[in-house]
Amino acid sequence: MKFRGFMIPALVGALAACGSSSDVDETGATGRAEPVPVTDFSRVTPSARDEDDGDADECRSALAEPYIGQDAGAQTRGQLLSAVVPVTDVRWIGPDDIVTEDNVADRLNITLDEDDVIIAATCG
Repeated sequence: MKFRGFMIPALVGALAACGSSSDVDETGATGRAEPVPVTDFSRVTPSARDEDDGDADECRSALAEPYIGQDAGAQTRGQLLSAVVPVTDVRWIGPDDIVTEDNVADRLNITLDEDDVIIAATCG
């Protein structure tokens, strides 16, 4: 019993010493980290959605427009995909394809005609 009674005051004393001025070094530092202010980068970095002109091209469809009118063979598809990097969500839509109506701003839709020719490049 005496042993337990001795340990509690010793533990309380050791914890109290942690915050004492003996932790201050010769530079005046306490060894405790000061809080660092956090920068709100959402206010610093403008988003494409914040543009006033409404011409945000998140899917980079403008870079795919030169391929309109070309046959959508393997070589053309590869070149188009390279042109729109870093966009990786590309949907190739044929005339009889069923597609979802969800709008994904950074998804590139390439519309093909019945002859497998690219006729449109849009976001969504």
